[in-house]
Parts: sequence; C-alpha cells; structure tokens
Amino acid sequence: MMPEGKKMIRVGDLIKVQYAELKNYDMAMSYDMSWSIPYLGVVTETPDMGELCMLKMWCNETATEHILTPNKDKIEVVSEADNSNRHG
Repeated sequence: MMPEGKKMIRVGDLIKVQYAELKNYDMAMSYDMSWSIPYLGVVTETPDMGELCMLKMWCNETATEHILTPNKDKIEVVSEADNSNRHG
C-alpha cells in the first residue's frame, strides 16, 4: 500500500506493484494472505485525467495493462517521470 504523504503517481512513472494473494483457504473461513511477485510497469493513466479514468500501468512482464488499486496493492515508484520537456 502507498504510504500517506507520498507523492502522487503520474503518467510515465516506472512503478513496481505487488498484489495481495490468497495462499490458503480452508472450510473454517480462515485466510492466509501473501504478496505476489513484483511486476514492473509504466503508468499510462491516472484518475485525475478524467471522470472515467483510473490508475493503470503497462506491465513489462505480462505485456498487458493492469488496473491498480492503491489501497490494496503494494505500489512503489521506482523512477519518477520527467515531464518537464513535454509539449501541450
């Protein structure tokens, strides 16, 4: 999970994400949670881009787009995007 006070994730940031996984489930309804392997990717969309937008990344390992859930996933910014030279 992202720590409070952390800078906002921006389009172009390189991030590492781990997802909560259910390791074991038994009939007593007890859960054993763990974290997935880390996935590296580049942020392609953020919620502040529009009403129908959400936090998404392009994953290098799976070559697919992942929808991220900051309050459930472990998200670490590996390298911040330098947007200072963008036109627009």
